[in-house]
Amino acid sequence: MSNFLLDIKYAVRLLVKSPLFMFAAIVTLALGIGANTAIFSAVDAVLLRPLPFYQQQRIIKIWENNLQKGRERNPVSPPNFIDWRDQNNAFESVAAYSSFSPNVTGIEGAERLQGVQVTGDLFPLLGVNPLLGQYFSSENGKANDEKVVVISHALWKRRFGGDNSILNSTITLNGSPYTIIGVMPPDFQFPIGAERKDIWVPLVFDTSDLKGRATRYLQVLGRLKPGVSIDQARTDMQRIASQIEQSFPQSNSGWGVTLLPLYEQLVADSKWNLLILLCAVGLVLLIGCANVANLLLARASARQKEVSVRLAIGASRGRIVRQLLTESCLLSLIGGGLGAALAYFGITTIIASAPDSIPRLKDITIDARVLGFTIGVSLLTAFVFGLFPALQASKPDVNGMLKEGSRSLAGGTRGHRMRRSLVVVEVALALMLLVLTGLVVKSFSKLIGVDSGFNPKGVLTAQITLPSYKYEKPEQQMTFFKQLVEHLQTLPGVQSAAIISYLPLSGSNFEWVLSIEGRPPADPSEKLFAEYRQISSDYFRTMGIPVLRGRDFNEHDAAGAPAVIIVDETFARQYFPNEDPLGKRIGFGRNPEWREIVGIVSDVRHFGLEAQPKPEAYVPHLQDPWPAMAVVVRSNSETATLSAAVRGEVRAIDKDQPVYNVRTMESLLADSVARRRLVMVLLGVFSAVALALSAIGVFGVMANSVSQRTHEIGVRIALGATPRSILKMIVLQAALLAFLGIVIGVIGALLTFFIFTHYISSLLYEVSSTDPLVFMVVALLLSLVLMIASYIPARRATAVDPMSALRYE
Repeated sequence: MSNFLLDIKYAVRLLVKSPLFMFAAIVTLALGIGANTAIFSAVDAVLLRPLPFYQQQRIIKIWENNLQKGRERNPVSPPNFIDWRDQNNAFESVAAYSSFSPNVTGIEGAERLQGVQVTGDLFPLLGVNPLLGQYFSSENGKANDEKVVVISHALWKRRFGGDNSILNSTITLNGSPYTIIGVMPPDFQFPIGAERKDIWVPLVFDTSDLKGRATRYLQVLGRLKPGVSIDQARTDMQRIASQIEQSFPQSNSGWGVTLLPLYEQLVADSKWNLLILLCAVGLVLLIGCANVANLLLARASARQKEVSVRLAIGASRGRIVRQLLTESCLLSLIGGGLGAALAYFGITTIIASAPDSIPRLKDITIDARVLGFTIGVSLLTAFVFGLFPALQASKPDVNGMLKEGSRSLAGGTRGHRMRRSLVVVEVALALMLLVLTGLVVKSFSKLIGVDSGFNPKGVLTAQITLPSYKYEKPEQQMTFFKQLVEHLQTLPGVQSAAIISYLPLSGSNFEWVLSIEGRPPADPSEKLFAEYRQISSDYFRTMGIPVLRGRDFNEHDAAGAPAVIIVDETFARQYFPNEDPLGKRIGFGRNPEWREIVGIVSDVRHFGLEAQPKPEAYVPHLQDPWPAMAVVVRSNSETATLSAAVRGEVRAIDKDQPVYNVRTMESLLADSVARRRLVMVLLGVFSAVALALSAIGVFGVMANSVSQRTHEIGVRIALGATPRSILKMIVLQAALLAFLGIVIGVIGALLTFFIFTHYISSLLYEVSSTDPLVFMVVALLLSLVLMIASYIPARRATAVDPMSALRYE
């Protein structure tokens, strides 16, 4: 132990005596370790941290599927859920849930809550207990039962001030009193996703729910019985699905069951993005290790006599290696500590820009697991970059070193070869990372260049859902929204205002079965589908969606007027390929009301910029009212001012009506590509660090080479070599290293992208993973940076004084 403490004291003294070396090594390590810590914290939060449920591995998400229609994960109909629950032999419990977003009113004001309707088996299935009170049981799911609610910890604090006597008090949801029977713990979140839920109420099935097997809207979970595998559960559930299909062929023909572990369900869409980022940041750390190893090898040249003296007076080689590794560990731990501090700021940035589509990403933090990772990476890094320089420095030519005027062994062939090899590795790794970043940047630029179909600039949106207890009749809904749009159009700076049932890129859509008058399907089982949206007459003008043919809706397209409809280009192309759709009549549902097509509008990317448009149909809201609508307002006013004005107009019509999801269309469009943007920005940062480290590596090697070859350069100059020839010699040596690194990097990138083509492709949009332009631009950029890095020591070599050089050492 005393020897270890002596090693540490000696290492500290030596590092303090070499502040420039210490600063360069620590900063290099801090960048690599800090970046790795930040990304690992994200991977830990999303992929590694267990779900806060009892024995999560036994919780299974259960979907319906229809592979013939390309639907692998489809919500479940209530009757099918009940049959699954009652007839299965694989699950000890099966529960269902559905979204429920009521308006809450009271003395605290109106607010829109995010909630869930759940069957009574859900909380026991998850294995969670409330903080206060109790949760409801399976007996609470009857229509005539008292209405009860379990609230979240956040709602309890926000709206009730954390009052412990809250139990058995009431809260008014959509005009009905609900008794609060429980408060959940602060860390409870279900479903786990972007929006934290405020309330949970019993899921009640009415008569129509239990008869409609074709109406699928439930999410279903099951907890496997002990000893039952998911494959056995699949077999058992498929048995039930086959029986249902035989008994109800009209609604269940072709429908089966998909089972996925809940954990896999949550992380499936973000898993490979995070792992690719972790691999990318690992490359940065390897480049940093190579750089520090180069620094240590260069430093060894100044310590050869010291090591030789210690060996001559009896120190063992192992003792020397231990001392040098202690110095490496000290450097790495200091770098790791600074890296953890950098990681904290990196995590703050990630949380601020985290897309809602990646679950639990906003929960990342530096905890004991992350700190353990940081310490482990620091020690491993010390071993990786410190071992070879320590072994190299511990076996000098003692006799030669002790002779006066002898040259450093570090300048020998083996030392130079090792340093050049490390630079080649750095360049190869940097090129691989830069190519990946280049592909992602090009992909993102293509994606944001896609025409969304609308003009988002200057458009504010807000969501309004009218409660059925107050706006039960369609006429009431029409009157409210008609009055609201008229008021909004009179606001200062407002150019136009309108409403739509399902806003583009909002994630909410409604697909309905389509019929074309006079064209029965060739196959009765084959159905046509189209997206269905209700809008007001100024919607296309407000959103900047061009009407290509025909006309827009107007105030005459009201209730009692001839039923009309407008379709998009994809609809016209897909369902009327060789004829003019204008004047044709189409309908939706089992007993369709025929509507005349009066216009064709441009396609809109409702499902994301990377998703191809689907057939869309728009109907006048005045002819088919809907209580949940999004308001869109085009204005040149400030967003904050306009938001307040919109809320004020809604309160003027109904003081108990909350407005929610107030945001601009530009932010909605930006959110739709937020995940790709985050990946691109992080890769860009990593690539910039890798490029800088590679340039520093080349600079260090060439500077050391010039220093070691001062005598040789002086002789060359004395014999008539020109500064230009010396400059050319040094730069060509650097160019050779860069060329070798680039060639190896290109081969490595092509092999890596070929092996992991499926995962790399998930980051790209209309860009090949072998795009030759990206490879060429990256190679040229890297070459240019490395040549600039080598030019400075090369210029220094041309200034060598021959007389001084001949007296060197």
